[in-house]
Amino acid sequence: MPEPVYGSEPEYAQTGAAQDNRIVADVRDLRAVRAELAQLHVDAEVLGEIPALQVAMIGLSGLDAVSGEAAEAARGRLTARYVEDGRYSTAPTPLDVVMTLVRGAFAATFGRQPRMGKNRSMEVVGGLPHWAAAELPVPVHGDPGLLPRVAVDGPGLRVGVLDTAMCDNPVLAGRFRSDDFVPEKGPHPTWAGHSTFIVGRILQRAPGAEVQVRQVLGGMYGTATAWELAEGMASFLGTGTEVLNLSLGCFTDDDDAPFLLVRAVERLTAEMIVVAAAGNHGTRSYPMPALDEDGRPKWRPEPLSPSSPMWPAAIDGVVAVGAADVGGSDGAVEMTPADFTPVDVPWIQLWAPGVAVVSTYLEGEAVATLWTWNDDGSISAPKDWHDTFHGWASWSGTSMSAGDVTGEIAGVAQRNDVGADEAYRMIAERPGGKVGPDDVRPWI
Repeated sequence: MPEPVYGSEPEYAQTGAAQDNRIVADVRDLRAVRAELAQLHVDAEVLGEIPALQVAMIGLSGLDAVSGEAAEAARGRLTARYVEDGRYSTAPTPLDVVMTLVRGAFAATFGRQPRMGKNRSMEVVGGLPHWAAAELPVPVHGDPGLLPRVAVDGPGLRVGVLDTAMCDNPVLAGRFRSDDFVPEKGPHPTWAGHSTFIVGRILQRAPGAEVQVRQVLGGMYGTATAWELAEGMASFLGTGTEVLNLSLGCFTDDDDAPFLLVRAVERLTAEMIVVAAAGNHGTRSYPMPALDEDGRPKWRPEPLSPSSPMWPAAIDGVVAVGAADVGGSDGAVEMTPADFTPVDVPWIQLWAPGVAVVSTYLEGEAVATLWTWNDDGSISAPKDWHDTFHGWASWSGTSMSAGDVTGEIAGVAQRNDVGADEAYRMIAERPGGKVGPDDVRPWI
C-alpha cells in the first residue's frame, strides 16, 4: 500500500487502544464529569473544544488502575451484553468500564445521563466495508456516454462535501473549490478518488452548483475520528451552505447514536440539509478487517446486523440515502434496493442509483488489499489488487447514491428557483422516494 500521505493518520489506524483514552463531553457537563472521573482517580485533560457545538475533547489517564467491586460489576455486565450480541471481542475496554461508572454516578446526582460519548471512528462508505471484487472501482475507458455540457443560468446552491482530498481531474476544472488535493505521484489507494467520484455525481445533476470540498478522511485507510468530522461539519456553519454531503459513516457497539454526531447534526440542520450514505452492510457485505494479535477484527465496531444503523445517516434530521440497482425492460425503468444496502430500515428517506454508476475518478494506478472471509470466521491471507484509471470509473455504494441525492436537491432548487428545503420536499414526494436515472441533467 502507498504511504499515508492523504492527511493525518488517525491514531486508531495504528492501534485499537489509541482512541480508548478519549471522551467527548458537553462543555456544560464538563466540570461534573471531571469530578466523577477524579473520584475514580482518573486524570482528565481538556485537549480541545469545538465552540460552535459546545463540546470538548478530554484525554484520560489511569483507566487501567480503576478497580473495586463497582468496577468489576460493571465489567461483568458489559461482558455479558457483548457475548449476547455476538461481538468479535467480548472484553470491554477500561474506558467502557469507566464510562459506565461515570454515567451511573452522574445520573444518581443529577437525575439524568451526562452528555458525553466516545470519539468514534469514521470511514469512507463507498465501496467499503464490503470488499468483494465487484465493489472495487472499475476503470471506464473512452467516452463514458454522459450528456454534453450545456450552459446554466443563474447562481446554483452552495453545496458542501466532507470527504477525502480531491483529484485534479480536468473534467471538473473550475467546477468546485478545495484546498485539499491528492498528490500527483501514485499509486493511490482506491478510496483516494472517493470525493472526486462524489463531486462528479453531484455536478451531473446540478451543473450550476457551487461545490466546496473539505478533506476529513485520510490516513492509510481513508478514515477519521468523529471529532474530526464534527470539526469539519462545524466549519460549514454560517457559510451559506444549503446542502452538505456526508458519504461516510460509522457503527457503534450498542447501535446507539454517537453523542458528538447527534450534536453536530442538531446544529447543522438548523441551517442546511444534511445528506448521508446509509451504509453498505446489507445481506451481501464483508467487514473491513483491522486485526489484533489473534487475527480478529479489533479497532472499530462492525454492524451488529444488516439493519444496524449507520451514523450519521440514521440520526433524526439527516436525509439518509440507500443505493438502488437500476433495471427494467420495454423502456420501463425499475429501481430495486441494492443487496448491500441496509435491510428493511425505517431511517432511509430516499433511494438513488448506486450499482456500477459512472463518474469522475483519479488518474493513474489504484491499489487495494483484498481479504477473504472463511466460513469459520477466520480471514485468509490478503491479496494485493491494482488497476490503472484514466479519470473515470464505475463504482458501487451508498456513497454514490448520496452524491446523486445531494446533486438532485441542488438541481431541483435551481431549476425551480426554490430553496433547498422546498427542493427536498418536492423530491421526497416522488413515488417511493426514488431519484431515478431519468432525472439526470447534462454536464457543465
